[in-house]
Amino acid sequence: MSGILFLPAGDVAYMRVNRKIENISELVTAVCRACRYDGYCGNNWDALLDILRDLSWVREKQSILIHEEDIVLPPSELEAYFFVLEKSVAWWEESGQRAFFVVLPDTLQEKYANFLQA
Repeated sequence: MSGILFLPAGDVAYMRVNRKIENISELVTAVCRACRYDGYCGNNWDALLDILRDLSWVREKQSILIHEEDIVLPPSELEAYFFVLEKSVAWWEESGQRAFFVVLPDTLQEKYANFLQA
């Protein structure tokens, strides 16, 4: 698998979460800000899923959510976030309306692999 990704020039929204996340409230708030969402975030998984599957306010048709720092959550909450990310990526892939990618820090690689195997 190649680490090279080709996207249309100038049509990519880079949504960066550039701080360490230590609780669900911080996570939802940081992701909403990174996605340029200016409404009420809800601070729960369902609300975050709704936001990540909408993105109608984002002009670019390619979106990359990038976590530049670690996410330190209890295992059940981290798995819930992985679930939200998986559902969001799949929704956009199925809709064909937007490409939506997620970049996570390598510190989460083993935890994500375990989540996928569960």
